Amino acid sequence: MNEHLSLGAQAIGLCLTLSMTIVACGDDDPVDPTSTTTSSSSSAGGSSSSSSGMGGTGGTGGSGGSTSSCLSATEHDGVFTIADPTLCVVAKYTSAEQATDLTWGRHGGPMFTRTVPDTGGTLSDAEVVRLTPPASTTGALAVSAETYDLDIDTTMQFLGAQVLDVPGTNGTLLSYSGFDTTGEVWIFDGTTPVTGIPMVGFFIGATIASNEGTRLLHTGSTPLGDGLVGNANSGLYQAEFCNGLAVCTTPAASLVEAWGEFNGAVGFDSRGNAFATQFDASAGTTELRGFDAASVAPGAGTPALGVTLATYTGSGTNIAALATTSDDNGWVFLQPVTFDAMFNAIPGDVEAHRFDDAGGVITADGVGAAILTLSGDPKPQVNLVADDQDRIWIGVPGANETTFYVVARAD
Repeated sequence: MNEHLSLGAQAIGLCLTLSMTIVACGDDDPVDPTSTTTSSSSSAGGSSSSSSGMGGTGGTGGSGGSTSSCLSATEHDGVFTIADPTLCVVAKYTSAEQATDLTWGRHGGPMFTRTVPDTGGTLSDAEVVRLTPPASTTGALAVSAETYDLDIDTTMQFLGAQVLDVPGTNGTLLSYSGFDTTGEVWIFDGTTPVTGIPMVGFFIGATIASNEGTRLLHTGSTPLGDGLVGNANSGLYQAEFCNGLAVCTTPAASLVEAWGEFNGAVGFDSRGNAFATQFDASAGTTELRGFDAASVAPGAGTPALGVTLATYTGSGTNIAALATTSDDNGWVFLQPVTFDAMFNAIPGDVEAHRFDDAGGVITADGVGAAILTLSGDPKPQVNLVADDQDRIWIGVPGANETTFYVVARAD
């Protein structure tokens, strides 16, 4: 198996989604695990971990500089331009790693996973790579890596795109899927495996913690614990952790809401609001929905009803969110991707979709537009992830490296 498969065009089953090593299709459609990337994130209500792109715990935080001053625009000239003057690049970091499918880790930096050979024949394990920013606003990210024993059969199974930390614990989530999209979500305590939970088509996830507990939101085809392909239904699902890393039986893992045909992204902002996408292959469009914090918080009942914030042409699961402030509405960043007749991915500019959450109610604020105009032809497929300081990291791939630009509200 490749060191890290990603999903570009899904020629079989029209699984035209970006961001994983195996696509989670609606129902029991066959899939073609080929190529692409994504990002992810975390977030809110105390502590959080991230995924498919958004989130953070807001305000304070971590290493990697502050949002008080903007770097010169020359730091990103020739890479992208920012359409809104209220946003700017506040930090810039480099890494020799080809970092994709990012989430935000408990260590205070982005992280990703890839397969590494196991000692036995066709088996492989997962390597989790954590990138830590320096105290300054520029420089190289420190790299650390640990191996997680998964024993994936590389002839039949594929490592999930993301690694997720479980906030408030030393827990980490990894997943794998087979050609028929059945697989497991594995819970680790440190690097020690705790348990594997069957399910169909785990795609993108995000975790959030509060005094009420820890909740996982994820896109997929069944809730955790249901490994039957015949029960598959693409949508947004939830599960909760009790007493550390045990999955609760009450409330049981369940569907939050289903729309569209194929799975997309999910993530939180730093106020605990959730955002998720699903792709409609027949229309060639993706619908972005927002869920107010109370409806998706730990302990909240399900199902919940999302609010449509945007419908845009193309696919893609690369999203990240900035929360509302006292004087500015929120932002959901995403990168739409379309496909040519040969199913080659065509990334577009990064768009921004505005929202408000006044009174705890999510509402759309205007029509989305390009926020980062990317240079190059073709445009690069970037990675988006929100950090624990309510900032967006944009990972731009190079030949053998990744450059990270950290975008925040300008003072």
